[in-house]
Amino acid sequence: MRVPLTNMLAGWMGIVGGVLAGAFIGIFLRGDERLGSYPSRPRRLVRIGHLSALVLGLTNLLFALSYPMLHLGPESARIASWGLLLALATMPLCCFLAAWRSSLSMLLPVPVVAVVTGVAAIILGSRL
Repeated sequence: MRVPLTNMLAGWMGIVGGVLAGAFIGIFLRGDERLGSYPSRPRRLVRIGHLSALVLGLTNLLFALSYPMLHLGPESARIASWGLLLALATMPLCCFLAAWRSSLSMLLPVPVVAVVTGVAAIILGSRL
């Protein structure tokens, strides 16, 4: 039963990473000279990146805690686990890269597909 443990540890790491990224953004990226004004695209992507670490960390944590009640088959559990882990690893990174270079926005579908795959595996694979 390594699936929930991996997602639980990754979830807590995502939460800590999101909090630290938010602190870094708040302390070092203040003012319009670094990322543009508040509604600018780079600033929005950086904010979304740090929030996605928090939210996807919580999503992994929720998956780990609800795993025993979902009665997932081994294949569905593996797909769900890897999808959520991949989303947690790639969404903040892709948001930060897209904020840095707008041409890298083409990477954003990768974490979106990962989270949709993970959630779909949970919904379709659960035997409640």
